[in-house]
Amino acid sequence: MSRVRSRTTVLFTPPPTPNGGLHLGHAAGPYLRADLHRRLVGLVGGECVHLSHIDTFQTYVAKKAAEMDRDVEEFRDDMEARIRADFESIGVLFDGGVDNTSETYAQYLESCLDALFRSAAIQIGREYVGGDSRYSAVEAFVSGTCPHCLQRAAANVCEACGTPLLLEDLLRASDEVAGGSAFSEISDGQPNQLSVGDLDVEWLQSWIAEVACDSPFVQAFVQNLRPHCVTVTFRSTYGYPVSPGRVLNPWIEIFFAHLYSLARLIGVPEGATIDQVRVALEEQGDELSVVYYFGVDNSYYYAALFPLLSRILGLDTLLPVALKGNRFLRVRGRKMSSSRDNALWAADLNGDQPVPVVRAGLARQSPEFSEVDFRMDAIGAPEQWWADAVDVPAGERAPDTRAGEIFSGVLASLARPDGFSIAELLAALDRAADHRSSGRATAAEEAELGELMSRTREALLI
Repeated sequence: MSRVRSRTTVLFTPPPTPNGGLHLGHAAGPYLRADLHRRLVGLVGGECVHLSHIDTFQTYVAKKAAEMDRDVEEFRDDMEARIRADFESIGVLFDGGVDNTSETYAQYLESCLDALFRSAAIQIGREYVGGDSRYSAVEAFVSGTCPHCLQRAAANVCEACGTPLLLEDLLRASDEVAGGSAFSEISDGQPNQLSVGDLDVEWLQSWIAEVACDSPFVQAFVQNLRPHCVTVTFRSTYGYPVSPGRVLNPWIEIFFAHLYSLARLIGVPEGATIDQVRVALEEQGDELSVVYYFGVDNSYYYAALFPLLSRILGLDTLLPVALKGNRFLRVRGRKMSSSRDNALWAADLNGDQPVPVVRAGLARQSPEFSEVDFRMDAIGAPEQWWADAVDVPAGERAPDTRAGEIFSGVLASLARPDGFSIAELLAALDRAADHRSSGRATAAEEAELGELMSRTREALLI
C-alpha cells in the first residue's frame, strides 16, 4: 500500500558509505538538514518523506577493508550496523530505503540497466588499468591532482570542485592498488562510459536556471560544466556485477536505488521493472516534489548526473524542484572525510547529552552555506528558546496574536520544498525568544509564542 499522500515533498540524501561510521560532516550536513525539514513539514500540517539507504557497492569499502585486513563483506556489515546506530543516536529518521543486495532489487536493477544501455549516450570509451589488471584506473583505485582546483582527487569526480575526471585528466596519477604510475589501455568490448555532449550541457544549464538552488557553488558549477564522459562500468573484484570481473559505477546504482525507494513508497511491487515504475510515477503527476540534499562534494551527481539520467530514461518526476548543497564541515582545518582519515564521528558525541541538545548543537554548526570549523564544545551549549518555551496542557491554546501569526507564517514558509534553511529556522526561534522576553510582548503574545516554541522544539527534536 502506498505511504504517500497528495502534495508530498520527497527528500533524498546521499547514502552513507560503510567504510566507517557516520562522521559529523554527514550528521550536521545533508542528514540533519533533511530530517529537520521533514519534521517541520509535519509540524505545519504537510506531507514529507525522507529517503536514503546504504551505499553498499562503493570501491572505498573494499579499499578500507583491505587496509584493515578484514573480510570486505564482514567489514561492510559491521559498518552498516554502526551507521544505523549513529542515525538513531542523533534522531535522524527515514521513511523508506532499499536493500540493494536483495534478489528482487537485482531483478529491478537489471531492467534499469537494460534501458540505460539502450541509450545512445552509453558508449565504449578508453579504459586503463594499473599494475593489477583486475582494477580499472577509476574511483578508489587511482588518485592524482585535479587540474582545475589542484586538490587531491580520485578519477571520476573531484570531491573538492565537483569536476568530472578521467585518468587522462589527472595530474601525476598514481596507482592506489599496486603502486606506481604506469597504466595500460585495455578494451573489454563492453560499454563503459556515459557521454555528456553539448546539447546535454545546454539542457542542464537551462534546467538549473529554473530550479530552486540555495548554493551559489552548485549553480556556478553547472553553468561552467563542459562536455565530458563519466565512467559507467569498470573492472573490479567488488561492487554490483554487470559481467564477470566488471561492476557498475556505484553512483549509477545509487540513482536507481533512489528511484526504487520512491517506487516502493508509492506502492510499486518489489522487483518491478523500470517501465512499471515510470508509469506509476507518471500517475502521481504533480503530487510529488523531489528535493535533493547533498554535500558539495556530490554536486556532480545530484546536480548533473542524476538529472541527466532522469531525462535520458523519461523519469521527469524524479527531477528535483530544489537542490540543497551544503559546504564542508572542517576538522583540523580540512574537509571532514572518512575516506581521507580526517573525521570526527557521531559516536564521539557526548552520550550524556539528550538527543535534542546534541541536534541543536549540530544545527548551530551546520555548514549550510559556508565552510565551518567544528567545535565539540559547542555541543550542549544552552539555547535561549529552550528556557523560553513553556509546556502547555493538552487541549489548551493561547489566544491568537499577531506575533504568533508571524512566527507560524515563517515556519510555513520554511517548510516549502524550496524554502527550508537551518539557519533561518534557528533565527526564527531566536527572534521569537527575544520578543517574548523583551518586555514589549503582550501577555497573550508571551503565552502563544511560548506554546508555539514548545511545540516546534518538540516536533523538531532540538
